[in-house]
Amino acid sequence: MGAWTGKAGNGDSGPTPGFLNHAPVTVRVLLVLAVLHPFLIAGWFAWHQHTVVLHEAESSAQRSVVALVEHAGNVLQVHSLMLTQVASMTEGRSGPALAADQALLQTFADLTARYEQVSVIGVTDAEGRVWASSFRVNPADASVAYRDYFIAHQSGTAQGMYFSEAFTGKISGKRSFAISIARRTPSGKFDGIVFATVPLDYLMRFWKQFAPSSGYLIPMIRDDGTLIVRYPALNNPERLDPNGPFVSQVRRAPRGIYTARSRVDGIERINAYSQIKDYPLYVSYSIEKDVVLQQWRREVVVVFAVALVVMAALVTLLLLLMRQSQRERQAVAQWRKLAVTLEREVTRREEAEAALRQGQKMEAIGQLTGGLAHDFNNLLAAISGNLELMRIRLQQGLAMEVPRYIDAIESVVDKATGITRRLLAFARRQELSPVPTNVNERIVSMLDLIARTAGPSIVMQTDLAPALWNSLCDPGEFDSALLNLAINARDAMPDGGKLTVVTKNVQLADAESASTVGVAPGDYVVISVSDTGTGMHPEVLQRAFDPFFSTKPAGQGTGLGLSMVYGFATQSGGGIRMESAVNVGTVVRIFLPRYEGELPPQPMTPVDDSEVQAMKKGTVIVVDDEAPLRNLLSEVLSTVGYRVVPTADGESALRALETSGPVHLLVADVGLPGGMNGKQLADKARSIRPELKVMFITGYAEEPVPESSAEVAEVMFKPFKLDEFTRRVAEQMSRRSP
Repeated sequence: MGAWTGKAGNGDSGPTPGFLNHAPVTVRVLLVLAVLHPFLIAGWFAWHQHTVVLHEAESSAQRSVVALVEHAGNVLQVHSLMLTQVASMTEGRSGPALAADQALLQTFADLTARYEQVSVIGVTDAEGRVWASSFRVNPADASVAYRDYFIAHQSGTAQGMYFSEAFTGKISGKRSFAISIARRTPSGKFDGIVFATVPLDYLMRFWKQFAPSSGYLIPMIRDDGTLIVRYPALNNPERLDPNGPFVSQVRRAPRGIYTARSRVDGIERINAYSQIKDYPLYVSYSIEKDVVLQQWRREVVVVFAVALVVMAALVTLLLLLMRQSQRERQAVAQWRKLAVTLEREVTRREEAEAALRQGQKMEAIGQLTGGLAHDFNNLLAAISGNLELMRIRLQQGLAMEVPRYIDAIESVVDKATGITRRLLAFARRQELSPVPTNVNERIVSMLDLIARTAGPSIVMQTDLAPALWNSLCDPGEFDSALLNLAINARDAMPDGGKLTVVTKNVQLADAESASTVGVAPGDYVVISVSDTGTGMHPEVLQRAFDPFFSTKPAGQGTGLGLSMVYGFATQSGGGIRMESAVNVGTVVRIFLPRYEGELPPQPMTPVDDSEVQAMKKGTVIVVDDEAPLRNLLSEVLSTVGYRVVPTADGESALRALETSGPVHLLVADVGLPGGMNGKQLADKARSIRPELKVMFITGYAEEPVPESSAEVAEVMFKPFKLDEFTRRVAEQMSRRSP
């Protein structure tokens, strides 16, 4: 019987052979619990953490696929617009005529040089010969007649835009896939195609940042299961199993998340996928389940090791209890105390972690809302001040001075609009929209707002280089960056001081000087904003560009201002440097790359009242559920001579359309109440009056106009200027049928 046999000798307090059989039920129950309870707690913890880890992985996959789809959608949108433009430029032209058009060939070359997501642009004839492309080739030697995208259009199986399988270009040598549309003769006969290729490495470079290890997989797949590109590109099958998990999921819904074992490599993955806009393409973001659970397994091992130690301690305690029955109550009490402490510790840890996560969320939200309130309070103060001055001037009989206050208010409203759009862009992580920009002109246009924001105790000075180079940047983001720097400078000078804005041209000719700024060697426009404020300590200066980092009291800043300035500078191809000393001040220098070309022509002057009055008038139905905006638009259209029928929803608009005699234009908000949105209203209205012109107005930048309405609808995004609105209405009315 081993260790449990034999009689106790003199001085031996070990258990007798029948001890366990005769031990109290309480002792035997405690022994069982000592073995099971720690492992039950560890098992519950492991199950709970398993659920949490998988949920977090699914959430991360869904967020990642949203970003991937948005990027891919932007890439494909560029190709779609480019193909449409090229098709228009080459419509009805023969192959030799296209090959002889050097300006057209140069345009193709410029487009591929400008957009790295485009490797080749080409136009073929009905036999597949490439007569014009971004590569200068002999039509006799270049043909795509064997490519699947040409065959699809030639055979008529492809309707509209076609997305090809991946291939290696004979001339470029790059792995790409093609996007193409058919060319037609006036009689509708097939006359070749227009195609543009997307280099796979362009997409894979962007995807790489979403795949930190080999356990991540990002494919782009056509709706028929054709695998176009995958990162990482290892042993790609050309087509997925039509009965496999991915294709089956796509049949059920255009986007979603599922966990399945791959039929290609047998690996179980968490897969989030989504259709790219309305294209027959899908992007999937997959994480190997084993990779997700690696950290969880390590934690489980530790937890069960602790449970094993606890169990060993408890069993040892009970064995001692069995050897010394007189200490039974004390041993049981200690065990119970230890078990309760362990449960409380697990509960306390969960509650502490939950409180910490909630506190972090609330702090971030508080910082963000506080910063936004700070910025908008500045703008509201500027609007309020100008309105007061307008009232004073009108009371003084100085009505001729009122227009400049109106201009100032409109400028502030533009800034508020910019902040709102930037906030939406920040949430969507959209790309900037750089255009050739005269930096000095942008600064001069901002001086009045900056001076009012800074306050009377701060002296404004500027030193703008007279021959400053132009730069390629987003003007709205530049204004925001300049205003953010001015606000930071103001807050650093609570007792007043001097704010200085300086511009100059700088040549960073060598790599060493450029590396100090974090940019490539070249020519740069430098904008310096300096103050004579409190300055920063070195440890604060090192974190100044971190998102949500702020030394301001709670509620007085989001900590996003400098990080947004940093993001603007780097996304614009430039850099930023900050120098600061305590009680001396701070200087921030933004480096923007030089733009060598000419500035684009100024936008067309809006049509004034006399021009609108000169146009042929007609009837307009205005549909918007917001009464103030509906009344405003109706009044301004009536003022310039149109007959206006205002309505609040789709049903009212349709009734007005049937009872109001001739109607020439429908102006409709995209988001309408009552179960019929603006797009559905437009389709029903055109079924009644096919010649009806349509203009959409919307406050949401992400609401696209459907393809069915794209050819007949203008779109304006709120807020907009009334003169621009009347000009767009006049243009629509001028195109109507007599």
